Amino acid sequence: MTSPVLTEPVTIRLVSKSSTFQPLAQGALGTSLLDRVLNTIRKHVTGDLCPAYGFDPGLITIASGQPTDTDWVLLLADDQDPSDLGWHDDEGTPGGWIGVQEILSFGGFPLIGSGPMAPSVASVIAHEVDEMLCDPLATLWSPMPDGRDVAFEVCDPCQATAYRIDDVEVSDFVLPSWFDPTSAGPWTKCGGKGPLALSDGGYMAIRNGDGSISQQNAYAVEKRLIRAQVVEDRGFWEQKAKRETSRFHRRAGKR
Repeated sequence: MTSPVLTEPVTIRLVSKSSTFQPLAQGALGTSLLDRVLNTIRKHVTGDLCPAYGFDPGLITIASGQPTDTDWVLLLADDQDPSDLGWHDDEGTPGGWIGVQEILSFGGFPLIGSGPMAPSVASVIAHEVDEMLCDPLATLWSPMPDGRDVAFEVCDPCQATAYRIDDVEVSDFVLPSWFDPTSAGPWTKCGGKGPLALSDGGYMAIRNGDGSISQQNAYAVEKRLIRAQVVEDRGFWEQKAKRETSRFHRRAGKR
């Protein structure tokens, strides 16, 4: 396994342009949705992700507000990005983007999802934060027993699984044991199904021997009645994976 390394201090800055995630007005009582997400993701990263991957939590700051030139910015936006529903990439400085309203359009809520097909915005934010920390430049691959490589995206294989901290959902993520075909597990924070095995709703991008990119997925299928016809709907995660795999193709020369 190509292990992630974090040796310098980093600040991940959540910058919200979304009407759903705004700070409270001055003098208002209570805690904003943005602050609740920030507080929960800090606990998730320092309490769960850092011990799993050997990161020093003292090197990681997760905050909101005005970013500096060196911050890793995760932008929360209401408009749509035609390339993905939520992503992280390496356009100069590590950063990412969350399509808040498009995520909500699948039936989830800001802090809690409404099932594996409809995640919370908070869990998608946690997903991208985890992957930014483990593969900041989106360039890491881990070898598979058959000679191919799997992208070091620690949330994609179990992306439809979430757990709660302080009544806010965060994403499941694979542990280092998931990349080891001989490991006994657990393989994800929530348990997992085995080494290099996809949880329901998960996917992984694979680099083949010829350098081409393919995808394996384990999407759950939901029957829905749409315009008087029963259709199979794989929901948010299939759409996200399709768009993100297209980004893998475009980044193939970088990895």
